[in-house]
Amino acid sequence: MSWIDDANPTEIDTCGCHSPGTEKRNNRNNRPGKPEISYRLGTHGSFLAQMIAQIPQAALADYPTLEALKTRRLDDSAIALLDAWAVVADVLTFYQERIANENYLSTATE
Repeated sequence: MSWIDDANPTEIDTCGCHSPGTEKRNNRNNRPGKPEISYRLGTHGSFLAQMIAQIPQAALADYPTLEALKTRRLDDSAIALLDAWAVVADVLTFYQERIANENYLSTATE
């Protein structure tokens, strides 16, 4: 999933196709008899794309947004900070899924 215009990497993709909610969510419909359950909310790429897509949106009415942040390049320090938080979210959801799998007899490994 790319949020940077591939033809000109300094330009933002303004088509609106990468806004939150447009990406396919992880379907956690776990059928019986599977060797493990699917419990993750997302991966590094999906977390990073969601955070970048939410940059221009107002979080609270009294606080300014980051609309002035026009870059989406991965070597920018603000985007690198979001990338670091996406890594944290990815690691946390990975271990959350492992712990969830250990709670059921048919999916437990230990």
